Amino acid sequence: MNKSKQLVAGQKFAKLTVVKLDRIEKKTFNSSLTKSGKRTLNLEYYLCKCDCGKYAIVEKSHLTKKIDNTLSCGCLYGTHHQAKTRLYKIWAGIKKRCYNKKSKSYKDYGARNIVLCKDWEKDFISFYNWAIDNGYNDTLTIERIDINKDYEPTNCKWIPKAEQSRNKRGNILVEHNGKVKLLRDWCKELNLQYSTLYMGLKRKIPKYIKEFKIVGKI
Repeated sequence: MNKSKQLVAGQKFAKLTVVKLDRIEKKTFNSSLTKSGKRTLNLEYYLCKCDCGKYAIVEKSHLTKKIDNTLSCGCLYGTHHQAKTRLYKIWAGIKKRCYNKKSKSYKDYGARNIVLCKDWEKDFISFYNWAIDNGYNDTLTIERIDINKDYEPTNCKWIPKAEQSRNKRGNILVEHNGKVKLLRDWCKELNLQYSTLYMGLKRKIPKYIKEFKIVGKI
């Protein structure tokens, strides 16, 4: 049986504010983690009030989890029609690589403590407004200015897809003296030949792997 702290009236998740606990339902799921192959959970459902004035009953995990959480009573999707847009998918993709450990890209983002700022993490509309105010269109893609910092308004910009594709050819993350930078940036800073250092690391030549370590790609 799962035990967790119940939500309290007044707690806010994106556009939804908790009014009260509506009910608790016991449900059984298939599970490979138990001998019986089954797992029983007590699911908490809460009555919530949306910023638009409507009410909705939402299961707790859909309010609190960081991936694919419920943002509104449904008005967000019905009014703005964002759920299937490219911009929404960009936002969801960022959340996935920052918070979902099963994502192939998690090791290069979440595992390096790269996350979204709080406003963007919980509220797509906050991200949407920033994107529109900063010139977003469907030919552009998001890029962080400093690869060691989070997804936040002051560290992100929109660039052409072709430009990001060119950038990614050399976007190998390398750790040296406790700092992580792009391989090409280390080469420029230390006056090293890119191909020499790259091949030295790829072939695991001792004098290179002693001081440098490839930690991922972006």
